[in-house]
Amino acid sequence: MLLPTFDTRNLLVDRFRDVLSSSYLLPLPQSGAMASLYSKQSMDALCRREGVPTPKTIFPLSLEQALQQGPSLGFPLVVKGIDSDRLMHRTGRRMAVVQTLDALRAAYNGLDEPGFNNLELQEYIPGGTQDTWMLSAYIDKQGDCRFAITGQKLRQFPIHGGVTTLGVCAPCVSMTENIARLAKGAGYRGILDADFCHDRRDGLWKLVDVNPRPGANFRLFVDKHGLDVVRAQYLDLTGQSVPVVEPVWGRRWMVEDKDLNAFRDHSLEGTLTLREWLKSLRGVSEFAHLATDDLRPSVAFARSLLSYHAERVVRRLWPF
Repeated sequence: MLLPTFDTRNLLVDRFRDVLSSSYLLPLPQSGAMASLYSKQSMDALCRREGVPTPKTIFPLSLEQALQQGPSLGFPLVVKGIDSDRLMHRTGRRMAVVQTLDALRAAYNGLDEPGFNNLELQEYIPGGTQDTWMLSAYIDKQGDCRFAITGQKLRQFPIHGGVTTLGVCAPCVSMTENIARLAKGAGYRGILDADFCHDRRDGLWKLVDVNPRPGANFRLFVDKHGLDVVRAQYLDLTGQSVPVVEPVWGRRWMVEDKDLNAFRDHSLEGTLTLREWLKSLRGVSEFAHLATDDLRPSVAFARSLLSYHAERVVRRLWPF
């Protein structure tokens, strides 16, 4: 089974899917389905067609249009990349939150790529980290959602918009229903990772992002029998039955090193005490690196981390 875990590699596999399927077990989405989820613009159109709640978004063709249309969304608003990987590779940023028209002008000029339309303006949904929700799903060969577990971010790094460092499985039926409808509308087959934002103003969970691949946090979403999206896909593609999913609500998953970074930054801001952080560690079901039944990955990771920090110290003491 071939399982790409990065967007660009996933698109490469999708491009040569017909050739690769003769040697590998692969989901076979309809033509264009992968690209329609990868692009924020086509995903937005798909959401509106299928009735899936999503933040209000506009796609200006120039700075002038951005300045004219942006205020209709209200401030603050978010400037994002339609192709977020392309924007990240070019600028080192995926988005900017702006509070004023002047800030919008500066952010647009700083992120815009001459000759290539890659910016969108999106409504800013107020709330904290715990209003960010996630879903891990598998869509089978017939287009049915055979695995779906939802969860909630508890911490992230960077702390004002980053990857999950501590998450918990929590139920949200509407997210599961909406992602199944979106996948069916797109003709998608395979693993999906999605981010939602709970908008307390209207009570809706609004789809913010979809990744047609396993998410970095997919091991948060494990059911009572050890089933996750990768195992679900393997069982389906090898002709075995996929068991009915039995979620473990309250299951917690942590990325140790990034959560330490998040704790450090929260401490500097005065938003998390050592006692509160230690209390949040209770009941963590699985760590990203540490596993008591096999310490080799965590030892290798510790060596890599120590080597990285030692190199930084040496460069500071003896720059050359």
